[in-house]
Formats: sequence, C-alpha cells, structure tokens
Amino acid sequence: MNAIKPARSGEGGESASHIEQAIAEINRQLLIETKIKIGAETMLAVAEKTSKGTTVPRIDVLQQLEQTNKKIDALNQQLQQYEAKKPGREQDKRAKGRERSGSTPSEPQAVLGKSLKRIASLNMLSSGKLADTTAGADSSRSSMNQLRERRSEGNIINNDPPFSIHTILAGLQNRSLTEEAQLSGLDDLVYLIKSSPSLTRTVPVDIQILSVMRYLQDVTKPLRAAAYRCLRYLSRDVEAVEIMVKYHVELYIQRTLTKETKKLVEKEQCLRLVRTWIELPHSAGRIPLSIVRMIIALADHADDKFRLVAIETLAEMALSPHLPTVAQCGGVRSLCMGLLDCPRDMTEYLAMTLLALVDRPEFRCYVRPGVDIEAVVSVFSDAYSRGNLFEEKLAAAARALAALLHHWPGILYLCQDGSRVVRAIVDSLRLSYDDIRLAVLNLLQGLFHVYSPSPDSSHPDRLDLVGHATAFVLLIFVQAGLLESLIDLIGQSPSQAIMTTATALIGHLIELCNQLLPEHVAVAVQSLPGLFDLASRFRQREQIRHRAIAALAHIDESTTGVALAPPSSPTTAETDTGTTPLRVPAGAAAARADQVKALIGLAMDDAQVRALLHESGVLGAKAREYTKWSWPLLVELFQGPLMIPRRIDEVLRTTKFFKRMCSFYLPSKRLFCDLPMSKSNAIYIKVGTLIMTSLLSSSDGVNYLKEHRLLHELAGALTSLDPNRGVPDWQQILTAARLERTLTLGYFTILGSMTKSDAGVLLLNQFRFFSLFYHLSELIDRPDIMRILIVSLDYAKDGHCRTLLSKFLSCAVEEVRLFATHHLRSLLKQHPSGTPTDLEWLLRLLSHQLYDPAEGVYRAAVTIFDEACHREVAKQILVDLQPTLEHLGDAAQPLLMRVLSTSPGFRYLRLIGYIEREYERWCTEACVQYVEKMELTLFRRFAKSLRSTSPFERGRYEDLFDDGWTIAHFFGELAKTPEGCQLIRDRGHFAEACRQLQAWDDKAADVLQLKAYMWLIGHVGSSKTGVAFIDQCDVLIDLSDIACEADTLSLRGTAFHVLGLIAKTPKGRGLLYDHGWECDGEHGFCVPAELADMTKIAPWKYKGSHPLEHLDLASVVDVSALDAVAREILEHVANLSNHILLNGSLKTLARLRTQHPAYFQSFELYQYVGRLLSAFNFRYSSRKFIQDLFDRVEYRATSSHRRALVPPPPPPTAATPTTATRPPPRRQQRSPRRNRVRRH
Repeated sequence: MNAIKPARSGEGGESASHIEQAIAEINRQLLIETKIKIGAETMLAVAEKTSKGTTVPRIDVLQQLEQTNKKIDALNQQLQQYEAKKPGREQDKRAKGRERSGSTPSEPQAVLGKSLKRIASLNMLSSGKLADTTAGADSSRSSMNQLRERRSEGNIINNDPPFSIHTILAGLQNRSLTEEAQLSGLDDLVYLIKSSPSLTRTVPVDIQILSVMRYLQDVTKPLRAAAYRCLRYLSRDVEAVEIMVKYHVELYIQRTLTKETKKLVEKEQCLRLVRTWIELPHSAGRIPLSIVRMIIALADHADDKFRLVAIETLAEMALSPHLPTVAQCGGVRSLCMGLLDCPRDMTEYLAMTLLALVDRPEFRCYVRPGVDIEAVVSVFSDAYSRGNLFEEKLAAAARALAALLHHWPGILYLCQDGSRVVRAIVDSLRLSYDDIRLAVLNLLQGLFHVYSPSPDSSHPDRLDLVGHATAFVLLIFVQAGLLESLIDLIGQSPSQAIMTTATALIGHLIELCNQLLPEHVAVAVQSLPGLFDLASRFRQREQIRHRAIAALAHIDESTTGVALAPPSSPTTAETDTGTTPLRVPAGAAAARADQVKALIGLAMDDAQVRALLHESGVLGAKAREYTKWSWPLLVELFQGPLMIPRRIDEVLRTTKFFKRMCSFYLPSKRLFCDLPMSKSNAIYIKVGTLIMTSLLSSSDGVNYLKEHRLLHELAGALTSLDPNRGVPDWQQILTAARLERTLTLGYFTILGSMTKSDAGVLLLNQFRFFSLFYHLSELIDRPDIMRILIVSLDYAKDGHCRTLLSKFLSCAVEEVRLFATHHLRSLLKQHPSGTPTDLEWLLRLLSHQLYDPAEGVYRAAVTIFDEACHREVAKQILVDLQPTLEHLGDAAQPLLMRVLSTSPGFRYLRLIGYIEREYERWCTEACVQYVEKMELTLFRRFAKSLRSTSPFERGRYEDLFDDGWTIAHFFGELAKTPEGCQLIRDRGHFAEACRQLQAWDDKAADVLQLKAYMWLIGHVGSSKTGVAFIDQCDVLIDLSDIACEADTLSLRGTAFHVLGLIAKTPKGRGLLYDHGWECDGEHGFCVPAELADMTKIAPWKYKGSHPLEHLDLASVVDVSALDAVAREILEHVANLSNHILLNGSLKTLARLRTQHPAYFQSFELYQYVGRLLSAFNFRYSSRKFIQDLFDRVEYRATSSHRRALVPPPPPPTAATPTTATRPPPRRQQRSPRRNRVRRH
C-alpha cells in the first residue's frame, strides 16, 4: 500500500478539493486495514477457542496484525493533519456527522455496523411493528454476542459503542431471544447510556422506557433486576420520571418491594431507582405517594433486610424538598420510631435529621407536637410493653435522647411546655422497675459526664461551649426535680447497683453545680434536705438510714477525691446493712503510701537496713536466681534508705548487693534483656533506673559504675549498630524485634535516667555515649531507636541532650521529625507555669519546625504553638521570634491570630500587610466560614462523646478544629489591643453588625449571616478592651431577644453562647445582670434568670399525616361506576389500613378471591387498588397480602404498550359506563396462550 504523503504547503496553500480527495483516500485505506485487522483478530480468537488451530501459522497472523495496527495509526495521524487544514465550519459539520453515526470511518466498528440488521424506521418502533423474523432474531443475537466479545477483548476504540440505539431496542423487542441475550441487550443499553448519552437521544425516551418496562413483567428475577437498572439510567430528568409514572411503573415497584427477602438483587435495583428519582432536581411532588408509602411501610417492617435502606431513604427525603410528601404520608413518625430499634450507628444520623426539622419553623410544622419525638421518651414510662427486647429498646431510647440533648434544637424542643419531657424522664426514676431506673441513670451519667470541670483551664480567653451548654441543661434538670428523685431512689431501691450509681451521680451533680451555675443555685442544691431527713429517721428501716449516711459521706468526701467503689469492683464489700464502704482512688492512695514509706525508710537505723537487705533476697541468691528476690521491697529500699549517700557507701564496702544487682542487668548475662515486655515486668526497668539514681548520688557509687562492666557492655551494644564493625553475638541485642518484644528497651530508659544528674552526664561523656547517640541519630534505617532516645533523655539542662533533640527534629526521616515535634508538646506540658528561660529554647526549636517541608510536621508545630500561646509568656516569645508564616497558608492562621492579640504583634502584622488582607477577607467570607467551623466543632465534640464506648469509632473524630472551645476570631483578637480597637472603630464594621442585629427579622433573615454577626459581636465583647463596644451600641437587648424569642432554635443557641463570651469580663457580667442574666464568675457562663423565657416556643399548626381529616373509599375512588363485587373488594382493601377491621377484611378478601377469581385478574381493578395504596397507610404485611391477592393480574405486552402510548384514562365518574371496569366474560374463553398467567 502506498501511503499518502502530506502535500507541502506552497505559497498559496492547498485547495479544499485536494484536501477532500486526500481524506477520502485515507478513509478508503483505513476501511481496508480495518477489515484486515478484524479478520486477524477473529482468526486468533477462533484459534484460542478450538483445538484445531488456524490454517495460517499463528506467528504470521500476529505479524500481520502488528503491521496493520501500525498502518492504522499512521493513517489516523495523516487524517488528523488534513482535518486540521480544513476550514472550521466544514470540520465541525463532519465531526457532527460522525457523532450522529456513532463512529468514524477509521474505526473497525464502521465495518461491523454494516453487517447488522437495522430496523425499518422509528415509526415502526413506536407502533410496535418490529421485525420478528428468524433472520432478525439471529442478527440481533449475534450483534449482542459480538459486542460482549469485543468488549471483553478491549477493542472498543475511544469508548464509542459499535451499535446504535435502534439496534439495541430492536433486540429488546424480540421476544424469541434467550434470557442471556435479553440480559445482554439490557446491559448494552446501560453501557450506551453511560458511554455515549448523546446517541440515545435520537430515540424518544418514552420509546426506550417502554422497551425496558416490558421486562418488569418477566418471570425471571435477573431480567426484572436488569430492567430496573436500565430505568435508573434512563431517569436522567424529571420528564423521564413522569413518563414512567404515566405508564404505572409504581405498580411494578410496589410488587417488587413486597416480595420475599430472598430476591435481594431485584429489590436493591428497585430501591436504587427510587433513590435516583429523589436526587433529581425539581422532583419534589413528582414521585407517586404510593411509592413513598411503600418506603414507609418497608421502614416500619423490622424483619426486612432493606429496612435500614428504607429508613435512610426517608431521612434523605426529609432533608430535601420532598419533606411535605414524607410528612403527608406519615414518614416523620417512622423516623422517630426508627430511633428506638435502629443500630447504634444510625441513631445519631436519625437524631440529626429530626433536629434539622424542629430547628426551622418552616420545617417544624411537619412534626406533630407532643407526639412524634416525644414517643422516644414514652419508653421510660411504659410499664406494660415489657418483653425480651425491652432492655434493648431502653438503651436505644437513652442513646436517642442523649443525641437530641447534645444540640440546641433538641434541648429547646424537649424543654418546651414547662420542661414536660424532662420532667417525664425524671419522674421515671420513681417507677418500681430497676431496668428503667438503670437506663435513666445511664442516660444522666452520659449526659453530665461529657463535661468534666477542671479548675485550671488552659483556655482562659475562650469559651467552653460544652460546659456552657451543660450548665443550661443542668439547670433544667435541677429545676425539674432531678436531685429529689435521686434521693427518693436511694431510699426506695433495693438494688445496690442503683443505690451506688445514684449516690455517685448526686455527688457529681453537686460538683457541677458548684462549677457551672450561679452561687445561689449551687447553695440551694447543696442543702439536700431530703437526704438529711432520710439519714436522721431512726424509726424507719435501718438499711435506708445507713444508705443515706453513706451517700452523705460520699458527697462530703467528693471534693477531696474520695469516691464510692463501683458495684463490680472486687474491693467493694456490701455490709449487712446494705451500705457500701468508701475507698480512695488507687492513684492517690499509692502516691501517699509511697511518700509515707520513703519517709519511714529515711528514718531507719543500720540494723533495720541490714534486715531489709537480707529480706530482699539479693544477698542470699545470685543474679541468675533473680526470681527469688523481692522486687517490691527493692523499690522501697532504693526509694528510702538507699537514697542516703552514707548508706550507699556502706553497702558497697560490706556487701555484694550492688554487684549482684548490676550483674542482673549485664547484656552478656542475657537475664534482664531476655525478659518479655509486659506490664508485670516493668518493675525491672524501674529498679534499674533507681539503681543508677542511687549510685550517682554517691561518689563511691560513681567510681563503682566506672569500674563495673555494665556501662562498657552497653556502649559495646550501641557500637554494634554500626554495620561496618564486627561484634560478638551477645552485643547484637538492639535489633528491632528485641526492642519490641523484650525489656531491651529498658537500657535506654536506664541511660536516660543518668542524664538527670551532672555526675551521670560526665559518666556518659567518659564512655562516649553521646558520640554513639549522635551516630544513632543519623541511622535512617533505625527510626525505632531514635524514638526511644527522644522519650528517654532528660532536657532540663542545656547540653548534649538538647543538641540531640534538635538533630532529631531535623532528621532525614519524616516519621522521626513528627514524633520529636509531638514530644515538644509533652515537654511544654511539663512547664505549666514556666519562665521565659524554660520556654524559650523549646519554642525556638518549635519555630524551626514551622519550616519543615512535610505538611504533617508543620501542621503539628502550628497546633502545639497555638496551645502554648495560651500563656502570655509564650505569646511574647512568639512575637519576639517573628517567624515567617506566609508559606504555611491557612495552616498558619491560629499563630497569626495569637500574634495579632498583642500590640507589638499588631504593629508587625500591619507592617507586612497581613491585617489589611485579613480584614477584607473576614468582611466578605471568613465570618460565615467561622460559623460553619464552630458548629462542626461542637457537633464533633458531642459525636465523639456519643461514640466514646467504642475505640474504633473514636478514631474517626480525632481530627477536630478544637475540642469544644471557641476558635480564635479575627475581630476578637483585634479587640484585645488598643490599636485593634481603633481600627474596628474607624472601619465601622462592628457598628454595621449591630445595626443588622437590631433590624433582625427571623422570617426574612439569612440565618448563617446573622450567626456570623453575632459571633463577631461576642468575640469583640469578650475582652476587657472590647467590651466597651457592647456598652456603646446597646446590643445586649437584641441578643437577649434572639436568645429568647427566635423561631429558629439554633439561633437561640448561638445567641446564648455569644452572651457567654460577653460574660468573660467583669464589666460584661454586670451588663448581663442588668438584662436578666445570671453569670458564673469563674468560667464566664451565664444562664437566664427566668428559664421559661428561653425555652418557650410558639405553637404551630401541624401539616403532616394526610390533609384530609376523614378519608374514606368514596373520596379516593368513584365506586358508583363499579359493580357490587368490585366495590366490596375495594372496601375491604381499604379496611386493611384499619387495624381494628383488619382481621375481618382479610377473611372476606380471601373468600372473594375464591368465589370471584376473575376480578383479581383484572388490570383495571388493580389500578383502583393502586389508588388506595397511594391514599391509605398500609402495613407491610397488608401490602404483601394485597399483592398476593392480585398476583394473577394479566399483563399482556401489546395491550399494555397500547395503553401506555396514550395517556391513562381519567378516574371513572358517574357518566362512565360500568362495563369499562367490569371483567368481560369473554376473557375467560381465550386461547390458552393468550390466557397465560405470569407470576411476578
């Protein structure tokens, strides 16, 4: 073949006719080469499938195929060159023509397409007159099989399909194909829609839908599932959904969803189709009510495997414009009941869905007040519906209430009407059922143990949102009588577990009241008159009096760390009177005991010390018999008498005590280093460090260490890590496996303890340990040793240890740099009130990490720096260092905010232009982004507490902005300096925010923007210099109105927290007191003086369920046009939605089906039943019974298509002839083929 060479461009260029001729010649050659390629590929495919092989050697076929591919590539390149030279309009027309045909002349599909049988015209397809000959069937079947083979061989070029939509639809209309061929045709249609959606638009979508819907009647499950999948891909817009609904696809969907659970694939594809409709834009109100009611029935059916999918679908619809439809069908109630029996993971999801509904007034009207959400609380007062699953339902109700009470919409909704729901929870403690009492106590413990108050907070200039919300909830429960109910529970319950839990909860609540609530409330709570009354009643049972006394003792000792032992504790011994002894926490008791023993040991005389040495067993047993030694007694010796240098010298001269002790730790002995790593063996490491500390405190001990082999062998073991040195086997003990599994790790802890003293550092220098450590810091293949050294060394003094730490921070291994950076946080926490000298070297090292190339390292450095800057000393050091932070982008914002809060930092940032850029950004978008971050912070904090029982779930929430505290705000940091206040005053943005707040209208307001204004005002007023703005603008009145009167409940919560920010200063607390708020001076929390002012919600008119109050059969179906039997059938079908009339209607319908089977085969009557399914709420079992009644409805493909091609008839009226719905008697006399029954 002579390839066509591209002509050289002359002065005048090439003519259009010459280009057309060249393109035509290239296409002709491409056609030839494509035929050759297809023939070669066919020969290879046949040779692989048969054992005879080919008449031509395989190597020759492969060579020919390779040459052909090269020629096709060359021709395609030439074709592209000529196409580029053509005028743009001609080229576009040719490209559009190729797109309409589905392929280009250079593709092998063009040759294959000529061999396919095409349908006559689109009109023949729409009228149902499709070719049904044997040749047509064979052609369609071969076309689909060829497509499958070519698709599997990967020969489709550019993902263009080899067939047109006409060919695929022709095959789908052929009823003589096998099941496999029909499945292949449906798959081909899906592939065509996905790969080339423009090619499918040449055929009207209603024709495509009709071609697929006929398979919904098929008897085979795979075909029905594939048909639902095709319809899902055909549902590209709302118009396609309307066409499917016009053809009664909802009847098929209801029948599929009521089938037995073993048909999982079909039901899955059906639900996928419905979920696709939900996600379509502008689909609200277009989905038939019968489908929505079917989803609700599936969500209420506990035994169906797709129940959770149905619940999730309802929740998604409730959060979309489909909410009115869901409420009209009663879906909100199903979501509320789903909280009681759904898995733990879905509780939070459903709770957040309901909270979104009650938050806004336009959505709250779809929730039935006092019925829907309150049904969760009714479980605690249900004393009659008890069974095997009652405890699980109680636990689910407790989880649901905890999720609701962790967010402001849920708190305010449940506290309306005088805290009726909260009082119901508290009163349930008085019921005489221990399982209910325990469930409520667990709920209260989880609710109030979320916040654990700490006296020295590390966030003095920020608000603890969790503590602030907990103070409000605590006040609600206290006023609802929680403490009185707990006291009655102590006197009434015979269960020791309940009594212990209630007593511990009372102590914790009193502590919380002291921490969070105003003083007069805390004083009233602490009086506990009911508990004192129980403790002083000598005429009642002695057991109750002892319980009250024990509870009072616990409360009295709670402030000093004394607590009741839990019921399951082995140290708890119930006395004869039923009381529980008090115990001191193990950590505090152990610390006090060690301190007492150390003081006793220091006061021992020589005889007592010698007795203890002999009692320890070291003098009577050698190192290999270390198991005979008393290791706890050795700890007491080294922490007591052996801390005195004189006694150490005496023991070294007169006994072999230290010799045997040090011999046990020799690496060559393989005693200590071969012990497995375990918690019980940790005492050996502790004793090793005590030995070093004891010997280094004495001059004779230092000389003993110089002469002993221990340090020599440890230095040799470290030297063995050098791969270029040959060392003995006993020195190869520092392998990664041994460090992980044995106590070899303890050698580094022992050496690290030596760095705490000057004598130990001199010894380490003498044995060249620091040189070895420097060498180890360069071994990139041993990051494990680097990590061990980082945590083992002591950095209290300047010297080699700090130099080593700086080397680790700049190590070549990113993992080590990140670990060392995190260790800086631990070192900073060791200096809670450090001087500038203590912190400067740490923060200087930390500032170097800000320039680390690894994102994880510099982000960790920013976080640690931000935590350290809560102290003014650290903030001043940061300003003095003036690190360059522009390269970090948004990650540096926390640090820049800290610098901004000081006057020198303000001047520095203004000099580099940061303040101007940030001011503009916060005025446009950053304020709204701050609202989103704050809400996400609070949500994740509570979500973390809900999932705290599972460590695997807890890991999902580690990446938090902050742990429930307010994030630094640009305007709040500006207001902390006089220069920043002047800038705010000059720009006038604060005054604009106050004006927007004063003009607030809940119905017309942008909620997100309004929250942004409130946070800006709150942060400005949280500082001593910025609170003057609050006083000048008199904005507290508007904030109080929003907190008490806003129809959007989340706005009330935001306003409440903003008021808490203003309460951070003494002047702010005074202003709040004048406006009816009471404040806690320690934390800056505030609560309303009148709790009812904030918990009152305006009543709303319920718009859910069904808008018709008295819905009956006549309002749905015109029964006057039906005969008596049909009317009776429809009446009893409607009665199935009434649980009172259910049983009688079931029996009647079963009898009618036996007496009049033809009526239950009428498609017209089944359509009327479909209208009833759209209008009434039927249980899943009733819907399944209805579908079983009409399982013999006759679906004829041709007549169904004829009905579908025209609009469905209107509902029958009085003028409609009754013969239109009466089953004709002739239908029973048709041929057996026409009367064939299809089961669905």
